[in-house]
Amino acid sequence: MLLLQKPRKTKEDLIRLRTVIDLREHNKNTKKLSSPLLDIKSVLRRVASKKYKLLIDGKDTYEQIRIIPEHVNRSIFNTLDGTMVSEVMQLGDCNSRAIYQALMNHIFQPYLGDWMDIYLDDLVIYSDTIEDHMQHLRTVIDILHKEKFYLSEHKIQLFQKELKILGHIINDQGIRMDPHKVDSIQQWKVPTNKDLLQGFLGSVGYLAPNIPQL
Repeated sequence: MLLLQKPRKTKEDLIRLRTVIDLREHNKNTKKLSSPLLDIKSVLRRVASKKYKLLIDGKDTYEQIRIIPEHVNRSIFNTLDGTMVSEVMQLGDCNSRAIYQALMNHIFQPYLGDWMDIYLDDLVIYSDTIEDHMQHLRTVIDILHKEKFYLSEHKIQLFQKELKILGHIINDQGIRMDPHKVDSIQQWKVPTNKDLLQGFLGSVGYLAPNIPQL
């Protein structure tokens, strides 16, 4: 188990740490789950069509989901201080993303595609009027409060004229690719195995709608 520092926007920000566990052997013995793929192109169009938009991010999202007690012993891992178990879902678990996405889709199902969309821990709200926007935000906060989920105070973007989401930038001018995402792909090292190739293809997939003949 390692402790890694989370990114800071400024030097004055508090230092925050996250735990990282090597779960490769655990994942080899885990039945893989799947979740519906998000139609990124449709989401971008919906967000761009509305005047008011905001993006909020969960706080340590995967670790907010508890493992059922009878399965806690299956989360065992070794440290320099001995053998330990985790009572919450870990970032490196092969099913973390699918489980979290399915859970968010379930609790927000009535509103998805209407005035909000969710991709993993990114939750975007879009509205025609300021009154609707505030009501939509209150609805989301109430549901998260009821389900005991918490947000990151460092990652809440309210009433944005320009929004970065899903590898794109949305503003009054329309939708364009995020230059930082483009740069990272252009500088990507040649994949040398299946996992690295899948990671590269996944990143390119975000930008595929804006890449001619792809």
